[in-house]
Amino acid sequence: MKRNLLILIFFIATLSTNAQVVARVQVDSVKTFIGKQVKIKVQLSQPKSLNIQWSETDTLDRLEILAKSKVDTLKTTDTEILLRSQIYTVTAYDSGIYNVPSFNFKYTISGNPQEQIAQTDPLQITYFLVPVDTSKAIKDIKAIAEVPYDWTYVIWISIGCLILLIIGYFVYRYIQKKRALAKLPKPVKEIIRPAHEIALEELKKLDADKIWQQGNLKLYHTSISDILRQYIFHRWNINAMEMTSDEILHHGFINILKHDQQELLGYVLRLADYVKFAKAQPISHENEQSMRSAIQFVETSIPTPEIMINEPTNKEVLS
Repeated sequence: MKRNLLILIFFIATLSTNAQVVARVQVDSVKTFIGKQVKIKVQLSQPKSLNIQWSETDTLDRLEILAKSKVDTLKTTDTEILLRSQIYTVTAYDSGIYNVPSFNFKYTISGNPQEQIAQTDPLQITYFLVPVDTSKAIKDIKAIAEVPYDWTYVIWISIGCLILLIIGYFVYRYIQKKRALAKLPKPVKEIIRPAHEIALEELKKLDADKIWQQGNLKLYHTSISDILRQYIFHRWNINAMEMTSDEILHHGFINILKHDQQELLGYVLRLADYVKFAKAQPISHENEQSMRSAIQFVETSIPTPEIMINEPTNKEVLS
């Protein structure tokens, strides 16, 4: 008995819920002339607790859909009822009867797996030919519609013209610059010399100037160190001028040098730092040994002719 009562209560609740889901369709005119616009309004009234997917279509028989509004939610006096609507604007350009099919809204009720359907009534819209009065002049069915002026189009055209002007300006500047460069005198002829030739020449010139004998030890040892740094740069493409002595002596290229070459280079660089930073006063033997070590380092690291083909080179300009 109790089970039957529960079934009866559920059945009544289901009928009550179904009664609250109502689908309607309205049309502002069921008879009109071809070319006239007709608005079809679809409405669905439902409880807020139900999740019903809106029935939407892109075709209505042979009618041409001119516009389709978004689905709006309307206010109702009953806070538990949800009223939604959508408007289709349609027309036809041939006479005849046009069918508006039913809009079907499918949903399910909690506790009842069977799918429910709320649908609108089908409609018919009749389009007639426009009566022609042969005694009057021929005219359009509707007046010519004025198209609003699109300022957005004008703005985009203006921006495009401005961009073209800017590009044209830079192209003009580029061409002018290129022409000006073409009028410049040709550069003087360059003589490419191997790095070791220049290094040995500068070392011998520094030795001949007898700088340390004149008491300028700091300039003497700094010059020897700079000549070797330039040689390393052009010989092995290592920016030794921007590196400390320790960074040079711990660089990877050191591994390709022989042990004697490493000692020669280390002696020159460390002695130069010792004089420059510690302001030491090397004895005559040390000054002479620094020059000999530098020359010996360059002479023992001269590349073979095969290596010199791909070796970075110094350039001297003939005046």
